[in-house]
Amino acid sequence: SPEMAVWFAFAFLLVSAVAQSPTELLTTLIQCSKTLPSNQQGHEQVTIETAKLFLTYIDYDMENYNVTAASIAAFSHHKNITKNDIQLAKNVSVNEKAQLTMLLQSAIVECQSVSKGAYRPPYVQMSAPMTVDPNTGFLRNAQQQYFMPLGYNEAPVLNLSDPDDLTRHRALGMDTNSVNLQIAHVVPDNITVSDAAVEDIVAQFRTLASVNMTGTIFIGNGRQGGPNAPESRVMPPWAPLAYPGLVGDAGITHFYDFDIDNPGARAIFGVVLNAVIPPVVQTGNLLSVSLANEPGFEAANSTYTLRNFQAYLRTQYGTITALNTAWSSNFTSFDDPNLVNAMGYVRYNDEHTLVWSTFNRNRVTAFYRFLTETIHTAAATVGKTANVHIKTSNGATPLSSQHTSGIDREALAQFLDVHGCDTRALPVSKSHIPFPQHVEGVYAMDWYSITGSYDFMQSSSVQVKPVIDTEWHTISTVSFRQPVIPYAYMQACLWLSATHGLTLSQIWYWGRDGWLARPKLSKEFAGADFAFSMLTQPQMLDAFVRTRNRINALGDIAATIATRPASVYLFYSEDSSTLSTATRDMTLATYALCHNLDVKVRFVTERQLLRTPQMLDAVPIVILPSVVNVNESTVDVLSRITQLPNGPLLVRTGNSSTWDTFLSRDWLDQPRASGDVAFLSQWANVSIEYADAPTLHVLQELLQPALP
Repeated sequence: SPEMAVWFAFAFLLVSAVAQSPTELLTTLIQCSKTLPSNQQGHEQVTIETAKLFLTYIDYDMENYNVTAASIAAFSHHKNITKNDIQLAKNVSVNEKAQLTMLLQSAIVECQSVSKGAYRPPYVQMSAPMTVDPNTGFLRNAQQQYFMPLGYNEAPVLNLSDPDDLTRHRALGMDTNSVNLQIAHVVPDNITVSDAAVEDIVAQFRTLASVNMTGTIFIGNGRQGGPNAPESRVMPPWAPLAYPGLVGDAGITHFYDFDIDNPGARAIFGVVLNAVIPPVVQTGNLLSVSLANEPGFEAANSTYTLRNFQAYLRTQYGTITALNTAWSSNFTSFDDPNLVNAMGYVRYNDEHTLVWSTFNRNRVTAFYRFLTETIHTAAATVGKTANVHIKTSNGATPLSSQHTSGIDREALAQFLDVHGCDTRALPVSKSHIPFPQHVEGVYAMDWYSITGSYDFMQSSSVQVKPVIDTEWHTISTVSFRQPVIPYAYMQACLWLSATHGLTLSQIWYWGRDGWLARPKLSKEFAGADFAFSMLTQPQMLDAFVRTRNRINALGDIAATIATRPASVYLFYSEDSSTLSTATRDMTLATYALCHNLDVKVRFVTERQLLRTPQMLDAVPIVILPSVVNVNESTVDVLSRITQLPNGPLLVRTGNSSTWDTFLSRDWLDQPRASGDVAFLSQWANVSIEYADAPTLHVLQELLQPALP
């Protein structure tokens, strides 16, 4: 809290008079590091480079506290800068100095201990090319050592002409860079490819390859959100003329400004990808291609989408009368132009919501399948392969409330080579996900998003795949900041992530102008994003990289934990989660409780169960968390499992408001006869009113006999 930040600064001032200065401590650490073996010095180098940066930051922030005060005021939504904003800004440099002093003192103690013979795992170096371990999904360097690459959103650009630049990049975990691919730059004139634009992209990869770094292609997908955001059109000016409606008919989207169903989208992307991918993959250090940044497709108004939706409805309902009866609507025909309202703009009833959501997910998945196949084919023309992922937002998980954005994590996982995401954790006890069962004060941090996202993605694909989180929000988000965050919090976040399958972390964000002390104050957030961010907290920068170094050294252990067999199979229905808050809440509560019992959880989706009806026959435990909507075949499978003589322990988690709703409706939200689900009376019940210690004890007593 701001009050704690003031106390922290005051406490430091009391002892600073007798302590060595950070500059003196840095000199001592540098001297100590030189006494260590070369395979140990990388650990100290993290703190050394952190200290060099913050020695300049401290002076700047002390002299320019008005800049920080403006950022704090913007973050706090203050119309004008307040006295408290100014005081907090003045405390920033004091906190920076206090943290840096303690970091250096701790690093010196550790360095001296190692120099006297104490054991510490060796430092693992970044080296390309990176390869994927097919058994764990984890990345390995050129020496086949486990390695988790790090990165920073908006990181300083690598400058090979500066001999100290590569040292800083290496020490601070700048192992991977994003190389932007802007469609309009590659095809500026008609459909003609700009050789210069392609060469610029390839040259960036050659630079990374020359210093054993890896990179990802980041495909821009549209205008950023927010009224203050600069516009960034994907398509070149000629494209809307050649393909009418390509830009104007995008609908309601998140970070997209073109219509993915317009034939022009596939035509233009096809030309660009076939020009860019072959020369890039030949550099040998392309880690993956990111197809989009936090995409979302809430509603559509394209004539192409409408035409496809009309055909889909004809197949689904047969007659417009049947559709109107099902939706409580009054359309005149399947050709009624007002059907565009049903594409995300108006919600007629629950059945309509499920029908539109299913169609919407299918069309979005089809577009990304096209892009993936185009990239794979282009790479194959030069005898190479290329990994593909999408940076989906943390909202597109079973533990969130966002289920109508068109993003189908399970379907995408079947053909993408890498699981991509954008997750968050917060150093507070209150969950950022609306969750009635969560009692504030139970947890030291909000951790569901990171572990739940990674666990679900790994559960949803047949093969084990790498997990890349390219906007890892563990320090700051749009709506959260804290002036002083504990070192142990960052350690916990990164270890939790690694032991749940994370293989690359790119943190949000590098808040200064390159290596300079001057803050970056974005137009989009009116400068609010700098306040209390990572580059005002040296212990967060140090903890981020040093913890990763420890994980690398113990990577095989982390991989073993992440890929150990599951004991609990937690059923998940996308249709039920789309409609039912109770389903989402109970899924989250059950997942959290099992996690706290150190029980490995695997999500089992309805689609997986229908593809492989016997997949749960021999597992230890199956849990059904207040699921309402499933189709008839799913009911049949669950009924059969119930009758198995030596089948799994079967458990329902719910509460007084949900017991009568289990499996009570089909995928179109039509009621199901209670007799059809009478078998549920044979399942054990765990009532979860709150995810607290008494409930944890009840669940533990029930599950313990069935655990391996």
